[in-house]
Amino acid sequence: MGRNIGKIYETEEYDKFNYLKGNRKVKKNSSLEKSILKNGMLIPIAVNENFEILDGQSRFEIAKKYGKKVFYRINNGFGMDEVIDLNNTKKAWKLEDYINKYVVDQNPEYEKLQTVFQKYPNIPLSALTAAAQGLLDLTSQASVNVREGKFEFYNYPNFCVFLEDYYEFIKHINIKGTLYTFLAYFNLYTIKKFDKERLMKNMMGKQELVNEIMSLDIVIEVFLKAHNYRLRGQVYRGNAIKYELSKKEKPIIMEERNFLLYRMG
Repeated sequence: MGRNIGKIYETEEYDKFNYLKGNRKVKKNSSLEKSILKNGMLIPIAVNENFEILDGQSRFEIAKKYGKKVFYRINNGFGMDEVIDLNNTKKAWKLEDYINKYVVDQNPEYEKLQTVFQKYPNIPLSALTAAAQGLLDLTSQASVNVREGKFEFYNYPNFCVFLEDYYEFIKHINIKGTLYTFLAYFNLYTIKKFDKERLMKNMMGKQELVNEIMSLDIVIEVFLKAHNYRLRGQVYRGNAIKYELSKKEKPIIMEERNFLLYRMG
């Protein structure tokens, strides 16, 4: 088993350890690598009775790489549920970690979500998962659904079409693909009157303005003004998108939405 130092064991038998199926992926940590190379492993890793690593995958990999002793504690009966709780008491799992866990569990919705995220890595995951569920902005429930294994695409085929159109938009006008531009575009995209060609044409020259904005409401307003440019006389008819600003300067859109992408309520 290894030499017992109190309740901590030490060993150089690296092959006895395994990775727990569904645990988050090991990521490079340069500062940790320098520390272990210089001082050895200072914090023991946690394993279960099957020597599956519950916490400390990076520490284990670095110690193994440099031939350092591995210090470990054994937590009998621990599995993925306890790993998530353990990590949440230190550094909460990112949405990407939860997605990977449910992909390992062979959940088809999460498999599609991971594929989409890998194809469009520049879209902030919190915004991507919210829009994928048919929501116009970030909500706590959207991320809760992802963490609890309840995520489902509202309309996967149509959402994929939207993503292609969004990337065409930001590429054509050379605009940053921030959380705000993504959700603002999604807000307009779900409006039946929305004309993507008109917005693309009228946004030319306004890239720097939008790139500096750190507010979803303001980006939506900029997009609305660009979309409605030279349609002032048709605000209540024609192709202009009717909206007004609330007392808090929030754009209130008064148009029918396309429920193929937008989840009402």
